[in-house]
Amino acid sequence: MCRENSNPQSVRPLRPCSRSQAGFIIVAVQVFVVIAFIVLAPSYQRLHEALRVESKAFASAAGTVTTEQALGVAVARLQTGVPAVDDFPCTLELHDRPADVAHRFAIHYLKTAPHTWQVEATTTPGQDPDCPSVFQASCPVVIP
Repeated sequence: MCRENSNPQSVRPLRPCSRSQAGFIIVAVQVFVVIAFIVLAPSYQRLHEALRVESKAFASAAGTVTTEQALGVAVARLQTGVPAVDDFPCTLELHDRPADVAHRFAIHYLKTAPHTWQVEATTTPGQDPDCPSVFQASCPVVIP
């Protein structure tokens, strides 16, 4: 590119690259790197998604209690009935299978409209009372 003496029989010495030619090479390398990142980004995204799914499956197989499981239990309890008040916070305790370690979750039931409840689960329980195993008030919510 920068050197003109490509013939070994030539007696002319090699000349160094000019500043404009050296700058062009740097820009060409940067463009190549950007294109490589653009091409490889989707494969990194798929790898990240696969690892996330596998870590969830591993946690489930190991018996580790997650916030999603606590939310599932909280929503399932709405099928037994609804809380007596429209804004009902409580604490749910779930146990790991192998180690039998108790995990406490803060559950918050909020009635947003007639026959519509919003349920939230967080890993930081407060001083709320324990969640009942069955709600006795009103009729149960039908979950489609």
